[in-house]
Amino acid sequence: MKRFILILISFSFLALSSLAQGLNRLGQRDYLRDLWLSRLNDQLEQNLLAPEDLPSALESLEQLLEQSIDINSITASELRKIPILSDYQIYQFVHYRSQNPEKILALEDLKSIPSWDERTLRCLLPLFHLTDEPVWGFQKFYQLSTMYGRRRRQKSEEDYLGAMDYFAMSLRLKLKNMGYFYFSGEKDYGEPWRYEKHKGLDSYHVSGDLNLGIRPLWGAVQRIVLGSFRTSFGEGLCIRQGFRQFKMSTKNTYSNSFSPVRTTTEQNILKGIAVEGESMGIKSRAFVAYQDLDGKITNKIITRLGDSGLHRSKEELMMKDKVSMMSYGFQIAKQFKDLDLSLHALYYHFEKDYRLARAVGASRIEALQNLPNYLNVGLSYCYRSPQGYVVSSGELARGRAGKFAYVSSNNFHLPHTGDLALRLRYINPSYWSYYAQSYTHFARPNNEKGLMLAFSSSELIPKTSLSAYYDIYRRIRRFEGLKNGGQSFVLSLSHDLSRWFELKESIGMTEDDLLNKRWTARMKAKLFINSFSDIEASLSTAYTSQAFSQLYALKYHVRLNSGLKLDSSILWHDVPSWAGRLYYHEAQLQDEYQSLFLYRKGFRLGLRVKYQPRNSSFSYGFRFAYHKYQEEFGTKLEGIFRLSYVL
Repeated sequence: MKRFILILISFSFLALSSLAQGLNRLGQRDYLRDLWLSRLNDQLEQNLLAPEDLPSALESLEQLLEQSIDINSITASELRKIPILSDYQIYQFVHYRSQNPEKILALEDLKSIPSWDERTLRCLLPLFHLTDEPVWGFQKFYQLSTMYGRRRRQKSEEDYLGAMDYFAMSLRLKLKNMGYFYFSGEKDYGEPWRYEKHKGLDSYHVSGDLNLGIRPLWGAVQRIVLGSFRTSFGEGLCIRQGFRQFKMSTKNTYSNSFSPVRTTTEQNILKGIAVEGESMGIKSRAFVAYQDLDGKITNKIITRLGDSGLHRSKEELMMKDKVSMMSYGFQIAKQFKDLDLSLHALYYHFEKDYRLARAVGASRIEALQNLPNYLNVGLSYCYRSPQGYVVSSGELARGRAGKFAYVSSNNFHLPHTGDLALRLRYINPSYWSYYAQSYTHFARPNNEKGLMLAFSSSELIPKTSLSAYYDIYRRIRRFEGLKNGGQSFVLSLSHDLSRWFELKESIGMTEDDLLNKRWTARMKAKLFINSFSDIEASLSTAYTSQAFSQLYALKYHVRLNSGLKLDSSILWHDVPSWAGRLYYHEAQLQDEYQSLFLYRKGFRLGLRVKYQPRNSSFSYGFRFAYHKYQEEFGTKLEGIFRLSYVL
């Protein structure tokens, strides 16, 4: 511990000494990225976000940061795709623009819109631009990136067949009003470059997004998505892929969309073709997809099924792409003045007469065993009051076994108070969908009924944002050895005490049906030394019946006016049990999608360097981490380099 304190003092001294150099303002997009990742870390610690959901969450962030939004032409439906905006804020924006027919000439004018507080503007200004303002990436851009990383092999990784190196490459091409093209390939740590019939990278993605809105194909088809994509219909009882909204969010989650994959992630995607069109006021969407999933098959029975994308050991390679599945989806939607209605269906089956032994996430339900195929049909709705005070949405879905599921989300804006969300769900034990995701306790909705309340406000307490969340669920069908249900709650406060100082505290509890109870508490203080650098100190704890976990961390960020950005961090952790594991947001490079979870006792040093020379199309990134454990885990070293070219 004394060694840690000495390192901490040295680290602080070196950080403060660098302030004498000529510096510039912090990148606003970096601020938005850090804010999002900080919220993700909070969700991980409170058990409100599963680690396997993190890649798709970070992918959503990168897609958001790629946007350049013209505030004089953006529509309400496009604004709803931004997670941090409520329906009331969207209404106020549209109303403000309608009352001021002249073009918005300065981004500062947005401050006069009701409910658009300083925190909201700080997050969104990096994404907005004026109509005549030239913005990188808005007209067109071409980006080629490559990453290479290396780390020391651990004892738990001795059975990995490949070297402990990482390689990824990607190509992005975007043209104004025309579409988007993406290609990527990746090899993860421990995956072999060559093994038996396998050669080269482990996975590849190709996706294209063609916008035909100006000249529809056959007079109706407005958009075509090819390759790897994700789909969302209604409230997700039939299909919703990618990142689920923050559970603490008071924003409505209703969504109908196709999203082409733009990262190297291999989880929860479809590969095929999707089309979107409109005729006589009715919008329709359809897709056909073919996908090879990892699995284990015995006598044409699929005993194991997954899409983690990791193929490092012999066992994982033997499971690679063993199960082929065809998927078909269709939706018709009608939009009225304040009401959206949609009817959708999803059908998928396994090739070669394979049957799924047990439904993933519902293994104890007899009606969901030995499945050769599956069909889901759903009816969803979304009502928005004219002034944005009330948004109510829901979905009623029917599964293959003839059983139903229902979810309902009701969001209210309370003037001078805040935003409130009330969400209800009832999922029959025999209802299931492989691609379903909704605001349920379990990742795939099944066998539960429950209620969720979320509240957020920046008006009740001066200079303070408050968020509260409570969720309770019960199993409809009980099983021996399991409790009837569980509950969780989180209370979070964020204080903008001054222009230069922020303070955040949160406390939460989760109790699941395995009788596991976990308490967490976190405090974080951020000091803006000036407009180009900041220091952040944090304390995180977790308490379970098995042990008490603790984490102390210090992070420093600075941006030099030469185009160089430096992020450094140091932390010490003591996590005696897996149930008390903690998570930490460490500065990462673009296209990195991983969570840093902490276990055992040790300390860690981290450094990230990003450099983009002036008037250059090249940008460089480097990240290094040194992790010293005080037990049998030893020392972990990791370094990764990223090179990007933008035209």
